[in-house]
Amino acid sequence: MARLGSKLLFGTDGVDWEERIHFARMREERLSRARAALKKHEIAACLLCQPDNVRYVSGIAFPTFLPQLDYVLLCAGHEPIYYQRLGRSLKGCPWIKPEDFRLALTKWRGYAGGQEVTWALAKKFAADIKSTLKEKGL
Repeated sequence: MARLGSKLLFGTDGVDWEERIHFARMREERLSRARAALKKHEIAACLLCQPDNVRYVSGIAFPTFLPQLDYVLLCAGHEPIYYQRLGRSLKGCPWIKPEDFRLALTKWRGYAGGQEVTWALAKKFAADIKSTLKEKGL
């Protein structure tokens, strides 16, 4: 015989009279699990570019039809660095310190100048990541 109903005690929408979904705790736990995975596998840093991975670690969502425009550098023992494209409003993300935001170097293809410009932007991207790793002592 089928049972109706579920074990869900509260709704899934946020309200002020019940805790329901504790988003701050969820973000903290996700970041803790990502850090634990780095430690377990002895990985010093990880560059996350896929939208699902960026959202998991940062709690920041961006359009999935624009992959790799935003990315996160997760370094062991440090707060994640969030690379965001110009013009993106982050006022709604108070859990991230302003010093942990950087300008993303994205959209390498399609610029006037051809391969030379694309290659120069790729070098700048790599140099920026390398500089951040050095800044973090990695």
